Amino acid sequence: MDPNQKPEPIQTATPAKSPQSGQKQPQNYLPGIRQLLGQDWQIFKGRWETLIVIFVIPLVSIPTLFFLMMLFSIILGKNNTSILIFTGIIYCLAFLLQLWSHLAQLYAIKDRDEKIGFRMSYEKSLRRLPLYVILMILMAVITTFGYVLFIIPGIIFSVWFSLAPYIFIAENTGPIEALKKSKEYISGKFFETLYRQIGIGFITGSITLILIPTLFFGGLLIIPVLSIISIIYSFLLYENLKVLNGKSISNPVNKIIVALIVVIPIILIVCFFATAVFMGSILTKNLIKKPKSPTYLQLNQNKNNVNVPNLQQFPRVQQPTQENNSISNVAVRAPKSVTVFDHIRGNMSAEVTLIEYADFECLFCKVFNSTMQRLLGVYGDKIRLVFRHYPLPSHQNAQKTAEASECIASLGGDDAFWKFVDAIYERPVSNVAGLTLDKFGILAEEVGVNQQQFQSCLDSGKYEKLVKDSIAEGSASGVSSTPSTFIIDSKGNSQLIVGAQSIGIFKTAIDKVLNGK
Repeated sequence: MDPNQKPEPIQTATPAKSPQSGQKQPQNYLPGIRQLLGQDWQIFKGRWETLIVIFVIPLVSIPTLFFLMMLFSIILGKNNTSILIFTGIIYCLAFLLQLWSHLAQLYAIKDRDEKIGFRMSYEKSLRRLPLYVILMILMAVITTFGYVLFIIPGIIFSVWFSLAPYIFIAENTGPIEALKKSKEYISGKFFETLYRQIGIGFITGSITLILIPTLFFGGLLIIPVLSIISIIYSFLLYENLKVLNGKSISNPVNKIIVALIVVIPIILIVCFFATAVFMGSILTKNLIKKPKSPTYLQLNQNKNNVNVPNLQQFPRVQQPTQENNSISNVAVRAPKSVTVFDHIRGNMSAEVTLIEYADFECLFCKVFNSTMQRLLGVYGDKIRLVFRHYPLPSHQNAQKTAEASECIASLGGDDAFWKFVDAIYERPVSNVAGLTLDKFGILAEEVGVNQQQFQSCLDSGKYEKLVKDSIAEGSASGVSSTPSTFIIDSKGNSQLIVGAQSIGIFKTAIDKVLNGK
């Protein structure tokens, strides 16, 4: 180096001026909220066009992605697997686009003296986007883990690592190094940092709450401005804390006041949720005490518990069935409780439940299916029908047809299941022996289920055990022929009617239940 050449002075951050005295403050002075906002506004005025464009790009692009997702769903129809995969891809792209936009804003703020445009900001940020994604995931995992540990650790982690994105960009570090430096810069200045972060959050939140309801669509325009101002503010806070690294500051805040600002809202939120839970439990207890019309939630509270206790057996109406010309007096007990796995037609919380054990090849079941539809038309929301399988061994395809109906339900829901039931019973050949197994795929298409998926399900024998369990449960409750129908009131009283009895007999039994006799 030339001995006559004067060394260049080391550049340091310009000390801030005190708003009271107008004198320069020492290097260990951390600007307050008002001073940071003043510097923030000056940067925003010089860079607002670039920053707004960067902010708006994902607002336009992300809805376009979701529109494509809806269009793709319509094209695929009921191909649930492909729709799920495509939806996941769209959500990932939306997430990456949002992070890319945020990263581009940071570059536009960092290189504000060079006045780089939005295109250059996006190009610079693209190179570091993969590492930035890792940083964001690490921050999310750490802070979420902290909030799980009863909120306070989450607040601490959120403040400690809040500078990491700005360090990552400004100092060109890796994700782990950015997290370490963030904690290092904030060390000894935790409450001062928290105070300034709460301040900007309160200001921008208040403006949003005030302006959006009053200006409607005009109020929405303020959101990009407030978001950008918050990012610039945090970047300035980072720059000042970096200069003060390792130094104590001359203008500390009152730690007790800051702690109260944080703790009091937490206490209020906890009290609010505790009150909501308490009132909800009281309301639930009152609903459970009602003697009639159990709700759907109550009926399915415990899938393993019997839903119809206190069984009182009524005389059975006897009629020979297609397969059994004499009915033995088998003791009847309550059938298995109604659960979310049952196929239910009608009002979920109806006062009267009819549980039918049926066979798809049974002539009397075909007749009874139309009777049940008429009963639902007569009683409306007062009754509901539950369909359960009881394929008879003498019917060649009954077991497989029952399994087919379950495959239909798993692929198309209960609506498709009931369409399948009606389609089977409405066939000109009442005994479905004429409908061979290889034709079930065509019937599946008719009720809106993918034929290939249906055939794969049926061939796998996935629901064979479920159907056989239904037979065992029916037999344990006294069922020996089809159709067999239990009529159950809200108190659990049960009556078993065997055979495709006339609508009049069923109306008499249902009216007695509704009248409480």
